[in-house]
Amino acid sequence: MQTSKFGGHAKMDTNKALGRGLDWLGHDYREVGKPGDGIFRSNIYPERQFRMGPTDLDPLGHGERWGGAHVHFEVFSPDGVKIENLHIYIQ
Repeated sequence: MQTSKFGGHAKMDTNKALGRGLDWLGHDYREVGKPGDGIFRSNIYPERQFRMGPTDLDPLGHGERWGGAHVHFEVFSPDGVKIENLHIYIQ
């Protein structure tokens, strides 16, 4: 399984983080959960997920507790266990 090359807890501007999220998922992905939850799963790489929920992006809410507004690059095992969760902070 190929994992990310982003490094944990890096900082990126918004456009670069979103671009990397699209690269991570590939051209074929879907939103999972409720519309607007900001959780996207790749159809090409079923183990990959990109997450940018409203609370993650709020620098004064959940984001403040975790170091600021951020997005997640996540990897799941075949049985659905999250095995990697990289936080990329928005500058």
